[in-house]
Amino acid sequence: MEIRLTILIGIIVLLLIGLIFYFDVFGLFKIRRPKYCDENGCVPEEVFRKLPEYPQDFQEVKQHAMNLESAKKDYPDEYYYKQPEFYGSGFVEQGMGYYTKLSKPRNFTYMNVMGYGVYPSDIKIEVKEEEYDLTSYLRAGWGIVKYQGLSLEVVYPEKEDIAEKCFNVTITPSTFLLGRTYLSFDPDWVQKMRIKIKVNEDCPKGSYIIGATPTRVPEEFESEWIKIYGNGYMSLSMIGLGRPLIQIYVTKI
Repeated sequence: MEIRLTILIGIIVLLLIGLIFYFDVFGLFKIRRPKYCDENGCVPEEVFRKLPEYPQDFQEVKQHAMNLESAKKDYPDEYYYKQPEFYGSGFVEQGMGYYTKLSKPRNFTYMNVMGYGVYPSDIKIEVKEEEYDLTSYLRAGWGIVKYQGLSLEVVYPEKEDIAEKCFNVTITPSTFLLGRTYLSFDPDWVQKMRIKIKVNEDCPKGSYIIGATPTRVPEEFESEWIKIYGNGYMSLSMIGLGRPLIQIYVTKI
């Protein structure tokens, strides 16, 4: 009797293991990307097909990141920062409409030729005589149909003479080619940049602003991208925002 019971329990355990394996393989236990719909329809899954798989803990990591000083948080990998939903509520509130209209006849009012943003764009730090590594993300806008080229240079909007002597700042990379976001998101629609700030010993205490602003793309990059993409490429070099694209508010203590 005991042997039969042991065999029965063994069979049940094997069946349970088999079911768990089946559900896991076919993704039935996985948390999937939410469905985004409005009065025009729903965003097709095809829009996201070139992006990394939607992470199981995406919402948890996103919320955690938003509660931190974002620039100081180097997010785990591209599975998070390449998702359109990572950047606040922008995709749902501003971007979704470009893609719910895909089921309708093609209309250029649903598309954009250019547009970009950065996250975070305003950063606050306190520094001593040390090196600081920050992270920010340059991304194309919603519904963009062209590749966009952009270079960044360091500027000092205030106290330029003093700030230049106080800080050595490097942005890596400093030249970007942003992929398209329409009809679907290209894998390189958003790119990570690292900002390294070295504080010199003789820097006076006080408040400073370090900026990063668009500048002309080097000729070797520009000519190559025009050769590859033709009219599908746009340079953002001379398109200004009225302020630096990134502003780092530094308090020297």
